Amino acid sequence: AALVFITRRGAAQAGQRQVWSMSGLSAVVSQCLAAVLGLPRLAQVHIGRGNIAHKTDKTFAFTEVQPIVEGHMVVAPRRCVERSAQLSDAEYLDMWQVARVAQSLAEQWRGASASNILLKDGAAVGQPVPHAHVHVVPRVPGTTDFALNDLVFQTLDAWAPTAELERLGTHVVKLKVPPDSERRDRTQQEMADEAAGYRAEAAKSDSELIPLSWPEHSFSRFSVPAEQVFAVSPTSMTVAFVNLRPLAPGHVLVTPRRIVSRLHELTDAETEDFWRTVRRVQALIEHHFDATASTIGVQDGKDAGQSVPHVHVHVIPA
Repeated sequence: AALVFITRRGAAQAGQRQVWSMSGLSAVVSQCLAAVLGLPRLAQVHIGRGNIAHKTDKTFAFTEVQPIVEGHMVVAPRRCVERSAQLSDAEYLDMWQVARVAQSLAEQWRGASASNILLKDGAAVGQPVPHAHVHVVPRVPGTTDFALNDLVFQTLDAWAPTAELERLGTHVVKLKVPPDSERRDRTQQEMADEAAGYRAEAAKSDSELIPLSWPEHSFSRFSVPAEQVFAVSPTSMTVAFVNLRPLAPGHVLVTPRRIVSRLHELTDAETEDFWRTVRRVQALIEHHFDATASTIGVQDGKDAGQSVPHVHVHVIPA
């Protein structure tokens, strides 16, 4: 087995990766040794301490790990789990809090006005290593990082924490997105019927998401009828509703009730409620479709491709 160590650029030679071969050690023994030594890692890939941009007792934020643009951060829990559902509530919320800090650092560093945030949660959506992690990609106005906004997601589809894994590309799973010309706005009845199915699922598996009465929701300047809302957090600060033009079956949106365009504009209480609700909605949708993975994505700001100036998470099961 080999322990792969990523070092910050300049720590060895510019951009060079160091591979320490430990013949005779199984992957399990290697990972246990890494845990004893307290080495930061993404599954079997061990990251140099110089690559740590921020850390808590539960989460790391890494920089210079196969970055797709300058300032690209990768946020991962210290505990190696494949799916975010395997994290405790405290670990899960801390991961998103560290992602918030990493986003602030990356945007300040690059002078960015927006960020793409992506969690490929499971092998079925192209997770490159069995360790949950969040990408934070700062977007700078006027730059040519990506000719089209959606290309950032295609680039992240191919991303892996080492050049060798990226070259092999065995993890790559691309969402089959129909061209805009083939997508249509669904009818109000189609969307209400879909929401009713999710409400029935929630009644069986997570009844706290069902309010005493279903509210209409203002998604920026758009009005979402109550019939299309299928989950409301117990605090009523967050809602989930069906999508007018989904990319795949089960593609739904989660938003705060308060209209804000950027994640950093949410209060601490709203932020916690938001991510708690994303987690519960993801579990609900995966159960409904018998899915084994989900893509969780945020286009946080106009320069990241945000089409509606109201914070929203895309949940797409697979």
